[in-house]
Amino acid sequence: MNNEFPRVLALLRKERGLSQKVVAGELGISQALLSHYEKGAREPGLDFLCKAASFYNVSVDYLLGRSSERRPGEELPDVQQAPDNSLRGRNVFSALGKNLTVSAVNVLFGLMEMEQTKEFAACAQQYLGISIYKVFRHLTMANPGHLQGLFSLPEMAFLETGNAAQQMCELQLKLLAAQMAKKGTVTQPMDYEAIRARFPRDSAAFFNVLKRAEDEIRAV
Repeated sequence: MNNEFPRVLALLRKERGLSQKVVAGELGISQALLSHYEKGAREPGLDFLCKAASFYNVSVDYLLGRSSERRPGEELPDVQQAPDNSLRGRNVFSALGKNLTVSAVNVLFGLMEMEQTKEFAACAQQYLGISIYKVFRHLTMANPGHLQGLFSLPEMAFLETGNAAQQMCELQLKLLAAQMAKKGTVTQPMDYEAIRARFPRDSAAFFNVLKRAEDEIRAV
């Protein structure tokens, strides 16, 4: 079983505001076993996957973290199934990554839409813009014929320079956050339930991105 399944299973339950005891009863298993599934300590069988997908009204692929489309039968656009079962058209992982990232950014900037946080939001946009620039620079390096004229920074220096620029942005974000905390300008709640209620469409992707980032940082 992949690493996404436990996270998605737990998120779906929390989105419904249900306890493990209630969900376990609905799915015909013990609370302890459901807890093991949500922690990734045990792997479920096909019967449980089908029951859980039906209970949460999502596809099994969504439950397994293999699709960003929740409803059974929904497919990503521009992806076609070839006779040999390979996927043609748009890169599936690229499409999933795009959906997750766009949703996460929607939530992030939605939390910074107050007048009092405009300077913080501008600095955050700067930080993310540098990330996009760096990723695109790496992507163009995969194509020997890429257009050097797009960039003014030397190829051998852009990564170090970009890292330094992002560190400056992070320092500025930290200083701005400290100033806002001192003034008490940000009063809106930012816990799981508040974000889920305010962003029902994008919150699951947002928390998914946060959890993945924590896992990747922890693994370094």
